[in-house]
Amino acid sequence: MFQKALLSTVYASLLFSFFILSSCSSKYELEGFDSELWKAEHSGCRSHRLELAKVLLKHKNELIGLPSRDNLALLGRPNQKSLGRKMNKVYIYIISPDESCSKNSSTRKKALHVELEALGRIKLMMIK
Repeated sequence: MFQKALLSTVYASLLFSFFILSSCSSKYELEGFDSELWKAEHSGCRSHRLELAKVLLKHKNELIGLPSRDNLALLGRPNQKSLGRKMNKVYIYIISPDESCSKNSSTRKKALHVELEALGRIKLMMIK
């Protein structure tokens, strides 16, 4: 009887540990998207982000509902954060060169806007 109780306690502990470890370590991958290249080009000066943003929008339906921790694992820290409609968080990622990249740049800066719902899941993605 004691062995059964001990075995069920050990089993429950292992199951709980597995659940905690698997929920904390999330790495979301997207076909055709180079997360490391995206994160390395924080300013958008080399235009890699502009091309990678097209891949993100192509897979937008897969990304809607993704938890913010997976979004941060995929895209890294945003360039800016703001509040959107209904006080939802919006992560802003610069995707095109702006005046900080070169003195001759007169193009309007483009950014990927990722809006999160109240529970922290991706609700909307768009380029502005």
